[in-house]
Amino acid sequence: MGREAKREMVIDCIRHLPATFRYADIERPCPEVNRPTIVRVLGELRDNGEIRCTKGGRDATWERTTQ
Repeated sequence: MGREAKREMVIDCIRHLPATFRYADIERPCPEVNRPTIVRVLGELRDNGEIRCTKGGRDATWERTTQ
């Protein structure tokens, strides 16, 4: 599976999660995607204003800002 396919898998997963989610909520359904890829996608979506981090740190919580 290529880099772009993994990126799309993470984005699709996030779009199907509840509005508020944690990193582990992405990691469970996407075990073949490594941590740096998930972090990179979260950063891209944050920079695009699609999600925001509502609680930082080890147990960071994210929230979708768009549907």
